[in-house]
Amino acid sequence: MGQQRGRRRRSGGAGTTLTALLILGAGMPVLLGGPAGAQEPATPVIDRFSETVRYGRAGEIHGRLRGGSMGGEVRLQRRVQTQPWATIDTKSVDGEGRVRWRLLGLRRTASYRLAVTQEASGGVVTSDRVRIYVAPVPVLDRATRATRFRGRVIVAGHLRGGLRGQRVGLQRSLAGRAWRALGTQRAGRNARVRFRLGHPTKTARYRLIFIKESPRVRVASRSARSVVKPKLVVRLHPRNVFEGHRVVVAGKLLPKVAGRRMTIQLRTGGRWKTLARPSVGDRHFRTNLRPARTGRIRLRARFSGDRLNPSAAGARRLAVYRPSPATYYGPGFYGNRTACGQSLHTSTPGVAHKTLPCGTRVAILYGGRTVTVRVIDRGPYGAANWDLTGATARRLGFSGRGYIGVIVGGGSSGGRAAV
Repeated sequence: MGQQRGRRRRSGGAGTTLTALLILGAGMPVLLGGPAGAQEPATPVIDRFSETVRYGRAGEIHGRLRGGSMGGEVRLQRRVQTQPWATIDTKSVDGEGRVRWRLLGLRRTASYRLAVTQEASGGVVTSDRVRIYVAPVPVLDRATRATRFRGRVIVAGHLRGGLRGQRVGLQRSLAGRAWRALGTQRAGRNARVRFRLGHPTKTARYRLIFIKESPRVRVASRSARSVVKPKLVVRLHPRNVFEGHRVVVAGKLLPKVAGRRMTIQLRTGGRWKTLARPSVGDRHFRTNLRPARTGRIRLRARFSGDRLNPSAAGARRLAVYRPSPATYYGPGFYGNRTACGQSLHTSTPGVAHKTLPCGTRVAILYGGRTVTVRVIDRGPYGAANWDLTGATARRLGFSGRGYIGVIVGGGSSGGRAAV
């Protein structure tokens, strides 16, 4: 130790020493030297940062001072594209030499670095620079809320914070399943996009997505639901039937989805009464009914809806006729006036009945043909209940005696609906 002090005295100078070699114990050399009280220069280091931030969101930068004293100030500098570096904030490090920034409302991709000024030399020491990528956010402006089967769906939106030419994708999810890509477009003027989808068959949710591979970015918009109405076709055969005879209710439901069922219902007493629940196999359904009452009745086939399509129904009228014996008259009576005051001719349509008021409408079914006429006369006066005029008998193909179907005050019905 004395030798170390002596050598320092011989060196002279204001607070400087020469490097000394001390021999300790076993003779191991230890080098000591440098300016008295000198410390390693403080170097700023960025430990972690937000590599990718959505447009308008906050990003973070965490750093520290390596070496030097634990005090001091650190500047955060930013550079946008080719612009010069600019200081945006200054903070003092904490007791552990650490510093943290939370950057609010980021709108532009930029490079960042930390900088400190050395007190002794006045020089500036900077950290390595890092880049925070501000990803544009796709915004779904509108989507078709409902459309018919194989209609059209429009999905439109824009990139908030985006640029013209950036690529935007469209995705679809069916019944809560995974999102699947449908296609991409480059953003146009004002960073807007518009997708047009033809022939949709099922209800789905749609969303826009911005995708970038380097850095890897996936930013999706909110989703919107577009309802696709199913196509329901209902047929009745025959449309006009005698009481107690078979009626076939058939049709098809699109799109084809396994496990679906239809509900066949009858309108009675102001309510719908369920008659059958046929399954929809390979898009088609079919069931048989035997109406037990006469008149014009309403039947409908109803699909209750599921996650892929909403409910749908197709209603049709069925004419159920009561069988009744009939004859026809005419020759020998033409040119005379009927009991209801009408002149009878070969072309006069009508029917004679014993009690129904004159002018009552009567629907008649015979041989698959139907006609609606009025009561114009009284009769017949035999075993039959009805007397048809010659014109009415010719229209029905009625030969002279037999059973006809009758609905008093009714008429025939149509038998097909497409919804």
